[in-house]
Amino acid sequence: EIREKEERANSIDSKTAETVGKMQEQINIQADRIRQLNNELNERNQSLAVLSSQLRTYRLRDAMATAQQ
Repeated sequence: EIREKEERANSIDSKTAETVGKMQEQINIQADRIRQLNNELNERNQSLAVLSSQLRTYRLRDAMATAQQ
């Protein structure tokens, strides 16, 4: 009876370790994806900042040209 309980406990420990390993693998995959998406977002934010700056410049030039006419 004690041996059966030990075997059952070992089986539970083994399954738990396997489950934890699989969950950690999924966490790592999701962390990589989050990093990738974060990098893409940063690149888009930089592009948006450049485009916004260019738009302000063009609007300023247009306003100055209109004012000189």
